[in-house]
Amino acid sequence: MKITVRTMQHNSETKIIEVADGLLTVGELRRNCADAFFVSSHTSSHIFLRGAALNNDDERANIKPGDTVLVDFQPSSSIQNQTTKT
Repeated sequence: MKITVRTMQHNSETKIIEVADGLLTVGELRRNCADAFFVSSHTSSHIFLRGAALNNDDERANIKPGDTVLVDFQPSSSIQNQTTKT
């Protein structure tokens, strides 16, 4: 099924991605979103669906065809520490 993924960063990007029908966990959805934006799967991210935060990677992501998922990618703490030192 196809869903829309939109980033919450200042340069908001939107992509339409194909995800598996059926039982998709929040963790799998998080990885699919990271892959779509060529972001490391180790990057911290917050995902929102229909106004609710999806926090537990083991829970089922109750997505439907045509849904829009908002993603806020956060740099890892080690990258933040490196950029503040330089």
